[in-house]
Amino acid sequence: MVGRAGSTGRDGDGGTVLLGWVGEAQLPEEPASRTSTPVRWIAGAVGVVTVLAVAQLLIEALTVLLARQAAPYESSFGSRVHATELPQLLELTKNGGRNPVYLDELPTTLRVIAAAPVLVHAATILVAGVLVVGLVLAVTHGRRSWTSARPMLALLGPVLLAGGLLVGLGDTVAVRLVSTAVFEVPGIISVDGFRLAGPQWPWTMIAAGLVVLVLRLVFREGARLQDEVDSVV
Repeated sequence: MVGRAGSTGRDGDGGTVLLGWVGEAQLPEEPASRTSTPVRWIAGAVGVVTVLAVAQLLIEALTVLLARQAAPYESSFGSRVHATELPQLLELTKNGGRNPVYLDELPTTLRVIAAAPVLVHAATILVAGVLVVGLVLAVTHGRRSWTSARPMLALLGPVLLAGGLLVGLGDTVAVRLVSTAVFEVPGIISVDGFRLAGPQWPWTMIAAGLVVLVLRLVFREGARLQDEVDSVV
């Protein structure tokens, strides 16, 4: 029996990539020439999407950490940015709404805390993307390669689940700190138009991790039952 590669998907908040499930069924010794090329194209597509998603998240994090526009494709590259570049802020002005608050007016520690969930999100997508590409390519190399790839399959679910939970918890903490820290910034006497974004929980990533964990258990149990049947026959 040959496992099938399912459909691809991406997390809705900028950032996460998941290819469907490959069962723990035994693969043939020789790769199937008819499917090897399409499967490699799938692996390449997953790799490209992963790189683009990680790059976008890193640009967002660098903009917050440096308090400068870090996107090289923006005309304002290298210039000061407003405090609303913080993922946790929707609006922040001062002096009756006449002046914006710039990101470099906020403490560096606060910017680091605000950027941390974005960096964790990027790391999770990168690791998950590498694991998925490795699993897809293992399908084209037969049983020996698939056996060595099983640890990657075992890691995929925990990576997605743990990464998603860390992103959500980190953003929840950051929102709480931002909500109080902006009123303690020296030089900002009156803050107006202050609106916070709610904590961002990557539910798609968390759900994908749970699905991968459950499916792995199901296929592992199925493989065990098949081995018992084969031993009886």
